[in-house]
Amino acid sequence: MRIGIVGGTGREGRGLALRWAKAGHEVALGSRDEGRARARAEELRAMGGGAIEGGSNEWAVSTAAVVVLSVPHAAHDETLRALAPLVEGRVVIDITVPLRPPKVHEVHLPEGHAAALAAQAILGPRTPVAAALHHVSSTHLANPEHVIDSDVRCDFQ
Repeated sequence: MRIGIVGGTGREGRGLALRWAKAGHEVALGSRDEGRARARAEELRAMGGGAIEGGSNEWAVSTAAVVVLSVPHAAHDETLRALAPLVEGRVVIDITVPLRPPKVHEVHLPEGHAAALAAQAILGPRTPVAAALHHVSSTHLANPEHVIDSDVRCDFQ
């Protein structure tokens, strides 16, 4: 499967990209800075990450079957509004945690609900949104040898 990660050059996005590519998926790392995304993709491939490419957020979305939103909460709504036409009909997995620096240990719920509910309101009913991975450490994601308690493993013969 081809997975596009919007904001994929951040710590969470890089860890997910590495794990998914090692599992055999194609990953499109997106960023507002295409050069940064290409450099991160090259870095992850050098770590044995497999099929990871980098480019703009728009490019990553347009090439993906599934889109992962991995941006800081401050950029959440603006990013979604800009990408809404491109993600229509694709599954969007929103991993955004509503944190406000410098108090990054305190969640700030937007208008009494979750970031993924705000995403669904922006994207509309034709684009399914799922919330996931809010509790998974970017430090653990970055180490593909670290088994995350919520990982699902299937061995098919």
